[in-house]
Amino acid sequence: MSGELMRTRRGDHTRLLLFLLVADQLTTADEEVAAEAATVLVSCHAIAAPAREAFAAHVGAQRAAHGPGAWTAPEAGLRTSHQEAVRALARLGDARALPSLPAALDSDVDAWRAIQVAGHLPLAADQLVSLIRDHLRRIDLCQQWTEMSANALLSALTVLGDGCHGCGGGPARRRIAP
Repeated sequence: MSGELMRTRRGDHTRLLLFLLVADQLTTADEEVAAEAATVLVSCHAIAAPAREAFAAHVGAQRAAHGPGAWTAPEAGLRTSHQEAVRALARLGDARALPSLPAALDSDVDAWRAIQVAGHLPLAADQLVSLIRDHLRRIDLCQQWTEMSANALLSALTVLGDGCHGCGGGPARRRIAP
């Protein structure tokens, strides 16, 4: 219900108390609650800027506690809350989403989630393009269903550019927030 209210409210969301209360749930010790809070906030990504610092703190705490394997954690709640918080940061163009995205692409665990937001971090193209290309090479186009579509990979590559900085085909230049 919180997500529905936040998605339908019009106007400035920076002072919406409900938004901040949901963001506070990212700090709970209950990973299932944190995962649900992250999922709700990500569904409101168009207005997620007020939760930026909560997302960053959550991701930082998980990296400190679980190392680079937070994206691939065997505990579903931990894995989901980390992935959703990283995706929210990436959608905000926040560099603190790194290094989780390359770790996701390297591990191949829920890599499709990382692909969906990779294009929001064009200044990280040097780190992401080769990993996305590797996924594209491995897609078996003869299969009816794959975890990740070629379209999603191609879309991410289109936004990030081909990585050829000397030929003008590099990533779009837009600022990544600190």
